[in-house]
Amino acid sequence: MSRQKQSIQQIGALLLLIVAAVLLIVGECSSKGSRSSDPDQILFFGIVPVLVASVLSGLASALCQWASQVKKHLLYLMTVEMSIVGSFCLLTSVTMSPDGEAIRHHGFFCCWTPLTMVVVIHNNPSSTRRSMLLAK
Repeated sequence: MSRQKQSIQQIGALLLLIVAAVLLIVGECSSKGSRSSDPDQILFFGIVPVLVASVLSGLASALCQWASQVKKHLLYLMTVEMSIVGSFCLLTSVTMSPDGEAIRHHGFFCCWTPLTMVVVIHNNPSSTRRSMLLAK
C-alpha cells in the first residue's frame, strides 16, 4: 500500500509465521482433546479465521502507517478512533457469543481471584507509561 517493497527476509518471515500458525491449529485440532476430526471444521473454524485475522491485521497496520505518515493524521485521534471501533466490535461479539450469555448470567467478574486483579492492574497502560517515565 505504501509502495515500499518488502525484502526477501520479510517475506520469508511472514511465510514462516503463516506456516507456524497453520501447524499450531492443525496440531491443536488433531490432539486428543479435540471435539472434531472433520477436516472441513478444522479448515473453516481454525485455519481460515487465522488467515483472515492475519490479513486484516496487516491491512490495519498498513493503513495506520499510511494515515500517520502520508495524511499526517494525529496519533492520539487515531488511537481514540481505533478504541471506539474496537469497543463497538467487542461489545457486538460479546452480545452474540456464548461468553456474552455467561457474562449476563454470572457477571463479568465471576471466577476472578485476587491474583487476576493483580495481573489486570499491573498491565494497566497508565501504570506502564508511568513506569516508562520513571525509567527515563
